[in-house]
Amino acid sequence: MVILSDVICLLIFPLAHAAPCFLPPLRPRAHLLSRSRVRSALCGHSSTVAPLVTSSRRAAIAVAFGAAAEALWVASNLKTIQQDNDVLKQELFSAIRPSSGVRDILEIGFGRNANQDFYTEIAERTGGLRVTGLDKRRVSLREADTMKRSAAEHGVTLDVMDGKAEALPFPDGSFDAVVCSFTLCSVDDPPQVFREASRVLRPGGKMIMIEHIAAREGTGLRAVQNAVTPIQAGLIGCHLTRSTDALVQSTVRPSADGEAPLFSSMDLCRVIDRNAFVFFPETPVLLSVVTK
Repeated sequence: MVILSDVICLLIFPLAHAAPCFLPPLRPRAHLLSRSRVRSALCGHSSTVAPLVTSSRRAAIAVAFGAAAEALWVASNLKTIQQDNDVLKQELFSAIRPSSGVRDILEIGFGRNANQDFYTEIAERTGGLRVTGLDKRRVSLREADTMKRSAAEHGVTLDVMDGKAEALPFPDGSFDAVVCSFTLCSVDDPPQVFREASRVLRPGGKMIMIEHIAAREGTGLRAVQNAVTPIQAGLIGCHLTRSTDALVQSTVRPSADGEAPLFSSMDLCRVIDRNAFVFFPETPVLLSVVTK
């Protein structure tokens, strides 16, 4: 029997996963993770992070709202989820060090420049930065000009264009780094995106990623993901059950037909497994850095 919480969760589910794309960027708050239990693992679901918000607040919502508690919890914590993701992004973007000589960055799935704060920090450390933002959505000239002016105020030269991640409109060896931020869930051909990223990177260049991925098989969260993915994919093109962690690992190994690996090393591949409860706010998140 369908209960109220099931209905509300199905309605809110797409919004929560779209939140990183549509909510304005927040400044990272490093103390959030300090309250969590973190264990690192080499790509897999053995690493865990305790919820980043207090259980007492969750319990209070459960007492007050009963069956609809989980859905209301989601609605009240979209900003908290984004803050959590921004803390993880802070760790991810630290892979771009001043000594690395990074000057040109391509972001695939650029959206509305949600990572501007991180690019500003890199520009401050490196003395300047050029960012090319590519998105399948056509950006208006007015919107592009607004983003360019804002970036320029923080030492970042920004170019914005539309295009497909599977067919990047750039020559080989054009960039020092390629960034994917909650993007690989919505591309048509993830393996081809990795091939294209490798092609446009210079030797020693890095592809850095933060992505939500499929939960473990047999969990309640995975069952919900399986049920909702057709709806979410139809609404906003986002697939919840992609095993991007396994795909990342495959890029540093020779292919089945003997082709050389796309990348020479995997510097970081960590899954933050937050699914302490059945519902999606604690969906696993992948942090990964690979080097050409």
